[in-house]
Amino acid sequence: MDSDTQEKLLRLADTCMVLSEKPRPEVLWLQEKFERLQKNNELKSKIDADRLVFERMYGHPPEKISNMLKIRYWRTGRSTPSNRAQCLLLAEALELSETERKDMLHGWCDLSTDCYSEQSVLREDFYEGRPADACLDCRVHNESFSRDNLYEKRCVYLEKLTRHYLCSVPNSHLESLRIPRGRAAAYLRHIYFTDSLHYVHLPNVDRKVFLRHISSINFNSEFMRQSKLLGEIPRKTMIRHLLIMGLPELTRTDLDRGLALLGYLPLSEEHTMTGGERLDWLLIRLLDLYEEVCSSTDAEERLAWFQEACRILDACFAERGHERLRFMHFKAQDL
Repeated sequence: MDSDTQEKLLRLADTCMVLSEKPRPEVLWLQEKFERLQKNNELKSKIDADRLVFERMYGHPPEKISNMLKIRYWRTGRSTPSNRAQCLLLAEALELSETERKDMLHGWCDLSTDCYSEQSVLREDFYEGRPADACLDCRVHNESFSRDNLYEKRCVYLEKLTRHYLCSVPNSHLESLRIPRGRAAAYLRHIYFTDSLHYVHLPNVDRKVFLRHISSINFNSEFMRQSKLLGEIPRKTMIRHLLIMGLPELTRTDLDRGLALLGYLPLSEEHTMTGGERLDWLLIRLLDLYEEVCSSTDAEERLAWFQEACRILDACFAERGHERLRFMHFKAQDL
C-alpha cells in the first residue's frame, strides 16, 4: 500500500474519532418521542414524563427521584438499556408504533430486529464433517416474529456464505495451517480465527498460533453461537463476520443486503453505535476507497489490501484509546 493511501486511512480515522464525540442523532430522535409523550399526556415537565415512563415500565411509581435516573440517562444520551427487554418496555411506555419500535432497536440500541435462543428447531447439517447436533432453539424475544421460517432463512444465508468462504480457501493456505485437503469444514473455526488475525494490529502474535489448532479453542463457543444466530449478537460483530466471510468480492451492496436479511440496520451515514462511535461513516468510506484502489487487481491482492487497511485503522484506534472503533478486533484474539 502506498503512503498516500495510508495517509487517507489515517485521516479517515482521525475524522471518525472527532465525529464520534458529537451528539448521537438517535438520542435526538428519542428525545422527540419523550416530548411527544409529554405533550400527548399534558405533562408539565420532563421529570413528569420520566415518571410516567417509569410507572408504565415497572407497574408502580418510583419510590424516590433517584429511581428515575436511568430513564433520564436514556433520554439525555448518557446510557442505553442494558438489554433488549428493557428497550422494548421503554418503547411500549413511549407508545411507539411498530415502525418506531424497529427504529429504536436498529438505531438507538444498535440491535437486530430479532433475538433467538435455544429450544427446538431442527436444522440440517450443511457441511461435510460438521457435527449434526443442530437441535436449536428458535424463540424470539419480540412479537414481530412469526414462524414463517425467517430464522431458517437467515441460517441458510449464513451457511451458504460459509460454504462460499470455505470453497475460496486455497489448498496452499490449508497446508500452511496443517489442515488436510478436503477437511476445511471440520476446521472452520480455526480458519476463521486465524484469518481474523490478519485484520487487526497484533504485533506480538507468534506464528505458532496459526499452526496449533488449539489456539482458537477459546473462540469456539462464541463462534458456534454466532453461526447459529443464538443470543444477542452485536451489529459490529455481524459486520465483522460478513466482511471476513465475504471478502474479497464483498461490496457495500452485499454488506447492506446481508445486514438487512439478518435483521440489522444496513450501513447508514448518520448511524452511531451506542457510545456515539461513527463506525458506519468509516465503513462507507473504507469500502469506497477499497473499490477505487482495488478495482483492477486480483482477488489475492484485494484481500491483502483490505486486511492491511484494517490493520492501519486498528492500530490507530488502539493507540488513541478508541477500542470500540476496532471493528475487526474481539477478545479471543488477545492471546
